Amino acid sequence: RDISQRKAAEDALLATDAIFREIFNQTEDAIIFFEPATGDILDVNITTENLYGFTKLELQEAGIETFCNEESCQRFVGLISEINKTGAAQIETLNCYKKDGHPIVVSLRGKMMTLQGSQVIYSTVRDITERVRLENEAQEIQAKLIHTNKMTSLGLLVSGMAHEINNPNNFVLANAQLLNNIW
Repeated sequence: RDISQRKAAEDALLATDAIFREIFNQTEDAIIFFEPATGDILDVNITTENLYGFTKLELQEAGIETFCNEESCQRFVGLISEINKTGAAQIETLNCYKKDGHPIVVSLRGKMMTLQGSQVIYSTVRDITERVRLENEAQEIQAKLIHTNKMTSLGLLVSGMAHEINNPNNFVLANAQLLNNIW
């Protein structure tokens, strides 16, 4: 029996799987596959492991509670529910924790997709901690600049008022001696 076509198909499938795995593990964003009904973690890429500091097995066993506090978990569950309803959803900022307890801020996007005949939630996670920190610093600097501008304007106003008050006072003071001598 000739099995060369079947062998070629298997080789092509293995090559495709290798390409997928390479792309899956080399992407800059953390990728997590969820089970839509339960929210269980099905698979994660290496970037996810590096981001949170947990192994794939630890993440699969413990779920999202390993890297989210209670409030973030509720938002995450809401995201999964939204994806189940609409097919796609996102959270712009979500507070999470690394394995060592270090807080991070992530942006999360998810969508429903079919893999090997099963529905899964494909989500990408991006660490935006540094961006959020820089935005907060920029807001603080902007607030300080606004305060400085207010103080500058107030100084100019007070200086102008003092000048306007001082001119008549100097006139009165200069003429008071003359009036005193006349008196």
